[in-house]
Amino acid sequence: DVHLPFMSLPHVLGIGDGDHLAGAVPYLSPPATARITVPDGEGPVIGLVWSGRQSPGNLRRSCPAQALAPLLALPGLRFVSAQVDASAEDLALLAAHGVTTPTDDIRDFGDLAGLLAGLDLLLTIDSAPAHLAGAMGLPVWTMLAHGADWRWFLDRADSPWYPTMRLFRQRREGDWPGLVEDVAAALTRFPWLVTPAKASSSRG
Repeated sequence: DVHLPFMSLPHVLGIGDGDHLAGAVPYLSPPATARITVPDGEGPVIGLVWSGRQSPGNLRRSCPAQALAPLLALPGLRFVSAQVDASAEDLALLAAHGVTTPTDDIRDFGDLAGLLAGLDLLLTIDSAPAHLAGAMGLPVWTMLAHGADWRWFLDRADSPWYPTMRLFRQRREGDWPGLVEDVAAALTRFPWLVTPAKASSSRG
């Protein structure tokens, strides 16, 4: 009956520059059937997603697993893989740094949501888990390639789509080491958040 160009939606909905676009957050939560949880242990838990699935821009948006090594050397933090379909080479590399992998039995986004709900922070590239964590209202830091997708806008460290998301951007094309250096510096200053769900959990 009617049609509307996608890029006209903000105007029709009365959304101005800088407005929060996502509505009430969170608007997604793990289903009762989610079966993947974070292994018990001490210290803040950070989930890692470094590669996307196959797409025309996947290689450009994906961070080499070895580039994450400076983060894994930071004391007092516990890292887990939230990467689905990780290569054996990447998993072996991260396992050598003590990264655990509770993702082997993930069946769907519901299971992934269950894993994300147990994290203190998700550190990810521009990928589906970034959007899932943002929609769940979880702390998420997204690492963006230089000249990232238009939905992340330009030269800003926040996202109007997800109020709990922080953006880290490459200063120049392919500079994952520089971006990881920025993330490592931020991790040493981060006041570790406890979400309401985690505050009421047995893990505290």
